[in-house]
Amino acid sequence: MDTQLIEEVIHDEQIEIDVRNAQRDLIILKYMAWRLRSILYQLDQAEKQGSEQPLPRQVQERCGRNHRIVIYRQQELLQLRSFAFVGFISKRKGVLQPEVVEAIKQTDQKLVAELVHAPSILSYSSLELPGGDWCNLVVLADSGAKMHIKNSETHIHAAHHLAHDYYKWIRLHNGTMPEGLDPVEMRLLSTKYYTFHPDQQRPSLRERTYGTR
Repeated sequence: MDTQLIEEVIHDEQIEIDVRNAQRDLIILKYMAWRLRSILYQLDQAEKQGSEQPLPRQVQERCGRNHRIVIYRQQELLQLRSFAFVGFISKRKGVLQPEVVEAIKQTDQKLVAELVHAPSILSYSSLELPGGDWCNLVVLADSGAKMHIKNSETHIHAAHHLAHDYYKWIRLHNGTMPEGLDPVEMRLLSTKYYTFHPDQQRPSLRERTYGTR
């Protein structure tokens, strides 16, 4: 996998660590996209004819980890054209209140249901990682579709009222899939690093941008 995407020579040690993390995250996101592609090609005729309805799939990964995939626009996903994507990888705090865990779970389920009404959202995947953390991948018809998610009341509630009590850090990746899902090629454009501190209500934020070489 070509992950040599850094646009500039970087000397700061912390930034180099961030870059390596982003490259490892990209491998996970590519795997999730590959899983999505394989499911699309396994759909039977009845499922293909019901393309107007979201198609949920539950994939069992190694060590019993769950991989949830919801396909919203299967015909568009099969097109050989450029897509945008958002990747969300996070680390939970060590001690969590049960009500916070339940609130995050309910919010995720609500957001998945709401996305069916967004014409530019093509799929939503959630992969369970070792340690109980999750990675999310959203495939979009174009980069403008990100605003639909960002402006969603459900997303705003999660970001401003739940995230601080649940997450230790978040890496939010934005990128493109130049040829869609066939073959799976993903290029990072930017990464936002959110770190949550016990004594601060708002997380600290750093952002990195990338180029292709």
